[in-house]
Amino acid sequence: MNLPQWLSEISRRISMLVHRGRFDRELADEMRSHRVLREQERLEEGAEQDEARYATQRQFGNELVLREESRDAWGWAWLEHLLRDIRFGARMLRKNPGFTAIAVLTLALGIGANTAIFSVLEAQLWKPLPFPESENLVSVLRTDLKHPKRTDLLSGPDFQDWEPQAKVSFENICAFDPGSHPILRGPGTSERVISESISLDFFETLRAPLPLGRVFTPEEHQTGHNHVVILSYPFWQSHFGGGQSAIGQSLALDGIDYTIVGVAPQGLRFEFFGDPDLYVPLVLSSKDYASRGTPALFVVARLKPGLPQPAARAQMEVIAKRLAGQYPREDGERGIRIEGLRESFVSYAQMPLFFFAGAGALVLLIACANVASLLLARGLARQREFAVRSALGAGRGALVRQLLIEGALLGALGGGLGSLAAVWGAQAFGRFLPGDLLPRKVVPSVDGRVFAFALAMCFVTVLLSALLPGLFASRVDLTQALRGGSRNISAGPGQRRVRGVLVIAEVAMAVALLFGAGLFLNSFIREMRAPLGFDPHNLLSLNVAFPKDRYAQPEQLMVAYDQILQRVAAVPGVRDAGFGSQIPFAGGIGSNFTIVGRPAAASGEQPHSLLRSVTPNYFQLLKIRFLAGRFLAESDTQNSPRVIVVNQNLVRRYFGGENPIGTELDIVPEEWGDGISKQPFRARIVGVVENTHMFGPNEVPFSDIYFPVAQAPVSSLWVVASTSLPAGSILAPIREQITQLDRNILISHAATMDERTSQALRGARGNLALIGMFAGLALALVAVGIFGAIAYFVEQRTREFGIRLALGAMPGRILRHALAQSAVLGVCGLALGVSISLVLGRLLRSALYLVPGEHTGLLYGVSIYDPLTLFTGCALLVCVLFLASYIPARKAMRVDPLVALRYE
Repeated sequence: MNLPQWLSEISRRISMLVHRGRFDRELADEMRSHRVLREQERLEEGAEQDEARYATQRQFGNELVLREESRDAWGWAWLEHLLRDIRFGARMLRKNPGFTAIAVLTLALGIGANTAIFSVLEAQLWKPLPFPESENLVSVLRTDLKHPKRTDLLSGPDFQDWEPQAKVSFENICAFDPGSHPILRGPGTSERVISESISLDFFETLRAPLPLGRVFTPEEHQTGHNHVVILSYPFWQSHFGGGQSAIGQSLALDGIDYTIVGVAPQGLRFEFFGDPDLYVPLVLSSKDYASRGTPALFVVARLKPGLPQPAARAQMEVIAKRLAGQYPREDGERGIRIEGLRESFVSYAQMPLFFFAGAGALVLLIACANVASLLLARGLARQREFAVRSALGAGRGALVRQLLIEGALLGALGGGLGSLAAVWGAQAFGRFLPGDLLPRKVVPSVDGRVFAFALAMCFVTVLLSALLPGLFASRVDLTQALRGGSRNISAGPGQRRVRGVLVIAEVAMAVALLFGAGLFLNSFIREMRAPLGFDPHNLLSLNVAFPKDRYAQPEQLMVAYDQILQRVAAVPGVRDAGFGSQIPFAGGIGSNFTIVGRPAAASGEQPHSLLRSVTPNYFQLLKIRFLAGRFLAESDTQNSPRVIVVNQNLVRRYFGGENPIGTELDIVPEEWGDGISKQPFRARIVGVVENTHMFGPNEVPFSDIYFPVAQAPVSSLWVVASTSLPAGSILAPIREQITQLDRNILISHAATMDERTSQALRGARGNLALIGMFAGLALALVAVGIFGAIAYFVEQRTREFGIRLALGAMPGRILRHALAQSAVLGVCGLALGVSISLVLGRLLRSALYLVPGEHTGLLYGVSIYDPLTLFTGCALLVCVLFLASYIPARKAMRVDPLVALRYE
């Protein structure tokens, strides 16, 4: 059959399905006409009327059978049967609205939660980056040969050496530094912008051609010729209205004029960093990138077509070994790592995200077990119907197919409702999940891949929910089913065991989810109660940034410091005010140091600490306790010997039990704020204070070094004010006082320390809300499941309970007998659930718990074997099981014996 004939045949069969009624009428008319003509011929041959009619009927055979055979020949019988089963299944579901509503809602909750979680996973882990052929983009990182899992950025000199040699592996390679925040000054206004320093081949590597203007030239990457800028597309729209006249205009960044030469494309986003407002040339010869030992640059490369990552890695390792031989001091212990650009940023988030996806999968399994239990009970109630259909010729396969189609209808309805819920849930999960768990700054959405996942979930739920009940329900005993009503039909041992196993499985999975939720609740409470090392109450903080052109010298900064503190302290309601280059929960910048007179550690690990430049009253403002030595003093000035105060963790880690007072440290402030010399300098320890948390209540305490602000002035720091009035009434006068001093001083990030503390707990709250939602869904589904199981148990034994009551049994004994069924299932489920929880806790330990010395993990201060959390979760589930069992079990003790004996 050629293509036109095949298409014609398909069209004819579809037409027959669509116009089946007309086809049946035409077929019946045609068969009737043939029969009448043949009967007329026999009459003409001399046969009697009755003889002619019977002979014609014998010749043509059964008309109904012939019509069925004709339809099978001219149409698709399987499709007709399928449509018929779908119509019948829809009628059966419509006749039982309560059952249908519960099953659909149960599946919708499971499918919707899993689809929403999958949308987050898809957006974070698998969605391609917004660059052409982004799968060929790789990140180039430096590794420590002694600690292979640790990676770091590249230094400027290393990149300069690697760039020409890397052409053997890469089509293009570029470097960038997204860490600059200059002040943009306009007519009467000042604002802080994000500036990204990029190397020559940045836009070519990303294959992101500029829609307007040009890229930087090689000469513009040299000192003195680098005062040019490329605008980001959003910045161009917001500040220049998207006009082409922006090219050639000037921007004043930190008092230096930059000429606009281009506009970046609209979709240029790395998704892992804050989007920059401006791009400026990367000058590798500047002092910021001159040190070979200073990691400063993100390096991105595009693989040559057809070259796999392992081959590129092997070629680059040869270059790394060559540089290690040339520079043994800086690169002798350094290696190289090449991995996909997307994978290099999202790998740390995979395990936590998969943990939440696993919690959603448990909810889906509980939902499937619940629906399967409902279908088993409903199938038993339909045994008489199945018996009648079997007696009329329906095989077991037809019955199983019918039940699977009904399950598919439930799955389709639940999947559709769940997909609608997932559209909202995807965005809700994106808000609930903490920012450090979502490395990519993208909004989850229900796209084609997520929709395909929802369809797959519908298919899986149908198989898990309907197949096993269908196999059991289709085992029909015709004699028993046709002898009496459906209520005389009792479940066989196999069906009772399956229902029991389903309930046990539901309880076990609920235990695992409740235990997980309990761990997150316990962790959250511990974080709230964790000692912060300071008192956040009645403290207001805001950041001030000084224009570098107006405050280029330390003396200018010190004068401005004194004037600001005097003005802020004079605001009504302010008790005291001070400065700090870094404050708790606002980030921190670290640096290496060495202890004078002590040999280096045998491991070769360089001591590291966070650096803070503070006013002498900083510790009193935040109520940080002094443990030894003295406070910083007003006499610690630029002309006096350098002194520092260290925290308790630094002393414990690097001094053991020794007294550090008087010891000197050689500090290398490689990446610290402006105004401090980039060269190493020596300072003496004069005091020890209590640990304070810089990043969050759940962090492992870092080592801290505090400088007197007079010895380490910086151009951006925080004002901390102790207040006796609400912050809202004080913030405006403080802003006004600083603006009156100099309107070019940029003020930002104003918040109370209580608000910063609350924001630091946002991640823990999000984790708790998410796992708590899953646990709540599981608890509700298990309650419905155990309620249905005990109600079914009582329904099946109503006659027995009536007889026992008629013979004198006490109602309480009947109640205990009904509850015993629930108790057996509950105890088995609890035991299995506890075992599963402990095993999962052991397997997921690295994904859930804080790693010592690193700011990672989801849980804080709790153990995987925490007995209180496990006991509390089990006790809560026992209470729910008891309530869900007691309500239907009470019906057993209230059975009227006369009614029960008449029970069908």
